[in-house]
Amino acid sequence: MKSKVFLIVLSSLVIISTGVVLYFFEFQDPRITNLTFNNVKVSKITETGAIFESTTDYPIKCYVEYFEKDSPTNIIEKDHSNLPHEVHKIVVMDLKPDTEYSYRFTTMFDGHTIAPEWMSFRTL
Repeated sequence: MKSKVFLIVLSSLVIISTGVVLYFFEFQDPRITNLTFNNVKVSKITETGAIFESTTDYPIKCYVEYFEKDSPTNIIEKDHSNLPHEVHKIVVMDLKPDTEYSYRFTTMFDGHTIAPEWMSFRTL
């Protein structure tokens, strides 16, 4: 008697059954481990505003987290768009003059939080 092979694909989980033994293979999207924020910078810094910029190799939804260097427990999040994109520019206009801030871009991608190291800048 011949064995029948069944292949069922559910999201990223593949189940192969030969009637007796089940084999599980979980595939992780390589974009999760390879996603980086490139060309990260702060431009057009004024007394009360700045533009946070970055690029990614894949279209993603992201936001910038920032806080006053002396108040790390008061993290503020600001996003740019609800649509995935590769060029990220986030304008913030409610900063304090002559204040040092820490910031980073952050995203959720397939249930994983991706956030690089904190960087800093000072308003005028």
